[in-house]
Amino acid sequence: MKTKKKSKKETKVLIVALGVAAVTVAGSTFAWFTSKDEVTNRLSASASYGVSITEDFTPPSNWVPGQEVKKEVSVINTGNLPAYAKLELKGAFNIETETANGEEMPQTEAAHEDIKNGKLNGHKLAELNAKEITSLQAGGYLAYKPATYDVTTGTMVDGLYLYRREIKDVTEGGQTTEKYDYTGYYYCEHNQKYYALKTQKINDEYSMDVLTNMSQNIDEEVDKIRLRSYEEKVITADDTQLTWDYTKAGAPDEIVTVTYHPTGATDTKKDVKINIKLDNIGDNTTTTNTWFIVDTTNKCFYYNGLLPSGDTTANLVKSVELDESVKQEAFSAMDFDLTVMLESIQADKDENDKYTNKTITSLQTGATVDPDNGKPIWKSSTT
Repeated sequence: MKTKKKSKKETKVLIVALGVAAVTVAGSTFAWFTSKDEVTNRLSASASYGVSITEDFTPPSNWVPGQEVKKEVSVINTGNLPAYAKLELKGAFNIETETANGEEMPQTEAAHEDIKNGKLNGHKLAELNAKEITSLQAGGYLAYKPATYDVTTGTMVDGLYLYRREIKDVTEGGQTTEKYDYTGYYYCEHNQKYYALKTQKINDEYSMDVLTNMSQNIDEEVDKIRLRSYEEKVITADDTQLTWDYTKAGAPDEIVTVTYHPTGATDTKKDVKINIKLDNIGDNTTTTNTWFIVDTTNKCFYYNGLLPSGDTTANLVKSVELDESVKQEAFSAMDFDLTVMLESIQADKDENDKYTNKTITSLQTGATVDPDNGKPIWKSSTT
């Protein structure tokens, strides 16, 4: 008796679907964590396919060195077809650091227009907050101010304001004299903002927020000052200044570390180190509901099992930590974006209801499956 052949419509299956999901982690005193997700669903006459990233985390209000933030990331199969899944980690920085010499106070009206906008030469000016202003003014009397400043009313006008803060006895050539610390700000009446001055050591004895060749007599004309400023840098995921360390990605450590080391830096004081703490890392065995890192070159994690419809994988990412070694000099503000990229594909069966290798090899060349249960057998880089 002949078996009736199935129609093309009946045998039509969804061959490939790709879901890419981005999960963003950001953090610093000024940065928040955010998340995004995106999945591509393709429909056939008899099936729907949907595999996406799911997460569980609460953004911190202030991310400080040594602080670990819960960030659980897994994969869920929302379609009605079993699938295989692969995850890849990428990261990028948006970092703000203090410029080495600050920005010289301009003398032209056009340049003052830049100050109104809070930037000079494209660099962001450091703005003092109310508490910083109060603290600064409490340090002593007003030692230098613009000529148009109204002493009676105390009306602020554009210009430099310096305050004498501390009296010190300094011995020079056998003679002891009084020396003073001065600190201050530049006030811009157009935007009513106070911009911090750039600090520099004078004679290795006290600080002065004015870069100039003038003597220590504050009554002399102040003709050159510099404002403290910051520059923003975007470090993309593929930037050579980023170093990814996968040497401890496997059990028992289960940690991937990404370090930003700025070009030209001679020490590690400006390094920013992020620890991505993983979970459920297994090996290429019969163990299921774990993740397996095939190799540290391709930096991919494969789900060590078939993901049935409606099921969720074990977590791959558990938390993210700003390493305790990060120094204050590393940044004034920082965003770190952790992107978890998902690639998935449906499991495929032949006419005998056995799982085949047709689809899984698109995730990894040479990978095979157990024909009876669909258990993936990933190809290790060491085999």
